[in-house]
Amino acid sequence: MFLKAIIKRSPSESKVFFKWGVIWMVVSSLGIWSLGVTSSLLGKLHPLFYASVQFFLHFQFNGWFTYTTIGLLIHYLNRSGKQVKIPGYVFVLIQLSLLLTYTLSITWSNPLEILFHLNALGVILQLIGYGLVLKDIFKVLFSGKKPWSTWSDRLILAGLFSLLFKILIQALVVWPSVAVISYTIRNYVIAFIHLIMLGSITFSICGILLKEQVLPLNRTAKTGWILLLAGFLLTEFTLFGQGTMFWMGQGFIPGYYLILLVFTLLIPLSIIFILRGFRTSGKKAWPLNFLNNFLV
Repeated sequence: MFLKAIIKRSPSESKVFFKWGVIWMVVSSLGIWSLGVTSSLLGKLHPLFYASVQFFLHFQFNGWFTYTTIGLLIHYLNRSGKQVKIPGYVFVLIQLSLLLTYTLSITWSNPLEILFHLNALGVILQLIGYGLVLKDIFKVLFSGKKPWSTWSDRLILAGLFSLLFKILIQALVVWPSVAVISYTIRNYVIAFIHLIMLGSITFSICGILLKEQVLPLNRTAKTGWILLLAGFLLTEFTLFGQGTMFWMGQGFIPGYYLILLVFTLLIPLSIIFILRGFRTSGKKAWPLNFLNNFLV
């Protein structure tokens, strides 16, 4: 039903991202469905079990979540009268990069040289494809005004920079030695997932919802948005910093777990302030007709 509504109402540029986002969501589920068979026949320590989990995560994060977020941004801009044109070849580059970069997950159990080369090619295609898409979105979104002029723009910009940073981080794994580090140091893995889920996806969607006046923006809510940004940035710096310390053989940051706990608590605290912002502003939380109106 969601896919049918998208195809009917969305312009072509956002439609292709929505459509393929849903397709990759379905494809990713094959990894989960295969876990029962793989674990019963081969065991949970078999490389195919790990590859199935990574198959699900890869096409969820880099396919379903990322594609849909970009589709929402393009749809919002087109709906606001700002046209974003994405050439067909650019989307082909993004699709190819999504398929090729999955080979990095396979190198964990089968570190074949050809797999590293395929991943490197995928990373390069991803850098080119997403670079062109983000360039157009930045150009259209902030044409004729300061990027940080409103809170909605700040959140969308934080989401776009998170997506850009994700792509640049993935570009580093073009070197096999860095590729191995990227999936062997757990702090990097957690920070990367955090960057996608809370950074690019949450901030982009919340920025759009602020522009649509679905989320509150009074003094209480602003405190929540500040805490959310602070919690995100501080936890990202802590996770990437600790990962780098492990990489350099320097051990733990003093008080690492306590620091991470304190910074993480800023995120649920921010949600409390944002929800209280609904009460003080008189807004209804998450109007049921919002999605229907937004897609018109």
